[in-house]
Parts: sequence; C-alpha cells; structure tokens
Amino acid sequence: MFVSGAAIALSLTYAVVFGGSQSTISVGAGGDSISHSVRGDSGEFSLRDDGLSIKAEWRGDFDLDEKGGAIASVDNSLDIEINDNGREERLLLEKDGRDVATRYWLNDEEKTLNPDTQDRISALTLRFLRASGIKAEERVEALVSTSGASSVLEEIDQLTGGHAIRRYAVLLNKNASLSEDQIMTLAEKLQRIDSDHDLSLALQSILERQTVTAETVKPLIAAATKISSDHDKRRLVSVFADTALDETGAGMALDLYETIDSDHDLRVAAESLLENEALNAEYAARLLVIAAERIESDYDLRNVLEASAARITDKNIADAWFAALEKVDSEHEVRIALEEIADRIGDNAELKQRARAVAEAISSDYEREQALEALEEN
Repeated sequence: MFVSGAAIALSLTYAVVFGGSQSTISVGAGGDSISHSVRGDSGEFSLRDDGLSIKAEWRGDFDLDEKGGAIASVDNSLDIEINDNGREERLLLEKDGRDVATRYWLNDEEKTLNPDTQDRISALTLRFLRASGIKAEERVEALVSTSGASSVLEEIDQLTGGHAIRRYAVLLNKNASLSEDQIMTLAEKLQRIDSDHDLSLALQSILERQTVTAETVKPLIAAATKISSDHDKRRLVSVFADTALDETGAGMALDLYETIDSDHDLRVAAESLLENEALNAEYAARLLVIAAERIESDYDLRNVLEASAARITDKNIADAWFAALEKVDSEHEVRIALEEIADRIGDNAELKQRARAVAEAISSDYEREQALEALEEN
C-alpha cells in the first residue's frame, strides 16, 4: 500500500540527529505519519496510513539472507507488528545461541511454524522492508547480483513511500549501469515520489551515474517538473548543467530553469548552465531573457550578466545582455557589469558604442567615470 499523496505532499518532516542517534518524523495533514528512529544498531520504525499500521523495533543489528528477502540473523531481537484494516500480525525474532528463535501471531493467536506460516512471515518481512527502506543497500545489491537491474525496477513498484523509492533508486544507480529503456522506466517510476528532496536526490543519482542521452533526458525533465522547491530545482538544474547534455537536453534543462522563482536560485542555476557547452547561443540568449524577466535583485541579475559576459560577441546574446542590463536599477551594479565586458568586446565598434551609451547615461559621476575609464582602457 502506497502512502497517500496528501500524507506526503502536505506533510511536515522533522529530522533530528544527536551523536549516534537519528530521528525522522513525517506527519501528514490527515494524521498519516512515518517515523524512523535509529540509535546505533537499534531503532524503531512506524507507519500509519488510513487503515494500515506498521510498527517495528529492533535491538542490535540484523542481517538479510543472500537473496535480500528474509532475516538471516539478529544480534538481539526484531519485533514487527502490522495491522491492516483490523487484520493483525506480529513477528518476533530473537537471538538463540547461533540461531534465530521465530514466533508469529495472527490476530493475537500464536501460530505453529509450518509452510503456511513461513509464507506469511516472508510476506510480513518484505512489507516491513519495503515500507521502511531499512536494509535497502543489502537488498539492492542482492537483487542486482541475482536477477539484474530489472528486478530492482520491479521491486520499486512494491515500495511504500517516497523515501524508500529514493533510497532504492540511488542504490540501483550506484550498483548497476542502466540501459536507455531502464533509465526511462526508472524516471517514470520516480514520479510516485511526492517529496521534492527525495525526488531531486533520486534524479540526481541518475544524472551523476548513468549516461544521459537525448531520449533519456526527456522523462528525467518530466519527472523534475513535479518539484516545487526552488532550492531542489536549482540544485537539479546545476546537476543537469554538469552532465554532457546535447542541445535537446540543454533546452529541456532551460525549461526547468524557467520554473524557478527565487532570485538566488535563478542566479546560481544560470551560472551553472552558462558553463555547459551544449547551451548554444540561442539558449544562452533565452536564459538572459528569462533571468531579466524573473530576477528582481540587481545583484543577482548583474551576476548572471557577468557569467554570460564571455559570450557577449554573439549578436543574439549581446542583444539579450543589454536588454537585461536595462532591468538593473543600481548604477553601481551597472558599472560592474560594464567593467566585466570591457575587455571582452575587443575591437567590436558596435558593442563599444552600446556599452559607452549605457555608461554615459549613469547619473553618478563616480560610477560613470569608472565605467567609461574601463571601456577606454580596452
């Protein structure tokens, strides 16, 4: 059962770390929640969503079998309880010498261990692992080694909650090289994630570890458009900018850039994109138009102009650059921008004339003189 969208999209998430202890609590608007607390090798997990409740508590570490689907050993104990719309199950595993003592209850009645009970224990164990994301590294490694990357993609469909999906996706990209079809399949599955943070990290892992092509970048950008956080979008645009994008990919990354609102994030993302060679003159000019329209801060807009100054000799970029400069009100920032292009325009008479006209319009004697001096020296 997948945690409801409202539980995640409208949730508050708290993460607290003290020394070796860590607690994460996600509370949804409808009272749905996921909490995960770890103290060294011990911890607790709980999930509540509609009629489903999963609780687990472990003392000491525990290990999975080689297939990653069952508990092979416990250092002390592992206690799991699941209530699914009134159907109650409990599994208690305790260390017993070198073995594991296993007890199982169904609706408060302890059951004798037999093949039917073992099937129920296996299903309960998988449900706990899939809901919590605990032991994800061991599970992904086991699945990849025994059945390949496709088995992890299938497993992702069974996971409960965006946090677990993100963990499995990141580990899959770490442990396997994916084909184009597998990358596109994974990108589609990631759209189940509602958390901006988890989605951006999952997509980032693909960009950093897989080969992105003109085909695979499309579903990746489509998944990224779900992100509402400017911080997470900016970070993802910067990662896109660090990859070997072709023109199609660069254009789609620019589409994502256009959805950012924060001045700071628009500026940082622009600086990253302008360093990518795939951002051709047409796209660079478009970026400047977007920046001029959306960035209100003179400081941030001037920094974007600085970052694009190296391309000023292209006519389309120059037109967009000077149009953006008109949006800067601070004469101090205008002067700094003109100084940045002063040694880049060379003998281009038209650019020199345009730059000088802007400088001469500065009302401040100091700022005007500084700008004209910089332009005359070059």
